[in-house]
Amino acid sequence: MPSKPIHLYYLNALFDQHLGGYDTGKLARAASEMTILFSFMGDESDKVLLDVEMPDDFRNYLLSINVKTLHPLNSPRPLNPPKGDFENRAEIPVPWGWDEYTCNKLKMLRLNCDNPDPGVVKNVNSRQFHNLISERFGLGIPGSTFSDSYETFLRTLEKLEAFGDLVVKPTFGGSGYGFRIIKKGEKGFCQKEIETLIKHGGVVIEPWCKRVYDFSSSITIQKNGSISSIRHQRSVSNMHGAFIGIYLAPEDPVIEKYVSIQEKAVRNAAQALSDQGYFGPAGFDSFAYIDIDGKERVAPVIEINARHSMSDVAHAVRKRYAPDKYCFFRLMSKKRCNLPDNYSKWKEILKEDHFDPDTQKGIILLTPLRLKHGNTVVQPSRNGFFLSAGSEKELFEMDERLRMVLECKRFVN
Repeated sequence: MPSKPIHLYYLNALFDQHLGGYDTGKLARAASEMTILFSFMGDESDKVLLDVEMPDDFRNYLLSINVKTLHPLNSPRPLNPPKGDFENRAEIPVPWGWDEYTCNKLKMLRLNCDNPDPGVVKNVNSRQFHNLISERFGLGIPGSTFSDSYETFLRTLEKLEAFGDLVVKPTFGGSGYGFRIIKKGEKGFCQKEIETLIKHGGVVIEPWCKRVYDFSSSITIQKNGSISSIRHQRSVSNMHGAFIGIYLAPEDPVIEKYVSIQEKAVRNAAQALSDQGYFGPAGFDSFAYIDIDGKERVAPVIEINARHSMSDVAHAVRKRYAPDKYCFFRLMSKKRCNLPDNYSKWKEILKEDHFDPDTQKGIILLTPLRLKHGNTVVQPSRNGFFLSAGSEKELFEMDERLRMVLECKRFVN
């Protein structure tokens, strides 16, 4: 009987920025910390490639609540040839996304990569591609327009003026990255700022919508164009579109209300990706909104992410540790999150909200309290939490308690 293949997971958090050709120097450290989130993917026999070292005290904390992580492999330095652990590897790489940077990194590690062409990946992740297929399939927001020069940008602003407030999005960049809101009649926007975004591939301008619900779908597109592993979930974003978290429930009336519209849109978008030569994981963001007549409408597939998404991490943790529970996976920035410096204090401040593996309820910390960068010990730039409860009401009451305790300055050392 053939042995089960072993997968090597890698979360390249700068995927979207690499596609846009942005300078990522200031983001590199924070991105390296995010690689730990993929430690919760896959099966126990799989492995995870990390750009930072996972602290022993973090692993021990997780084991104390029966939470296991994948076996870690630390990335070699880019200029050093791989040795030891990275000689003649047989693992199947599973990265966040297949941009050129990631392909080169994984091939440098002598891994056998079966991936779509990086040029195709860049094309189908662009908002220009989304804009091209939106009219064909009725996707996204009515009035959304792509501009590749400042002159066309100004003409588009004039054309869309009747819609009211507008949002400008760069061709590449997820989770609100580079978004710019232009209020109705505003003339004070920075030309240089817009031209910089255009230089990285253009911009999409679309009417600003009063969102009611955010939701998303994730799938896997096979080489033959078929799709599998289709899942729908509620996503939570701030008013600028930046990611906050993923809500998973045994039953969700919001998902049920829109699932038929969403699934049709997702299948059409997936076919368009496959027609371009893409295969692999893909995520699709959508929302419900109130239109100018006060009616609730849905904007299906406002974003295409031909890569993994944070919902995949949320589903992986829920499947292992809190199946059938009401769950919320959230990220919080260090600025809003004052974490203690050891896990005894962490358990102490959570009190009854600390995760109990017997009841499968409580809060799991998905990122270390502290990490080392060289000789410097720091709190991660973004911190991940997984909450599970017996009802939606209990879940979001728990989330409120978590936010209140983490914003309390007395835990800063």
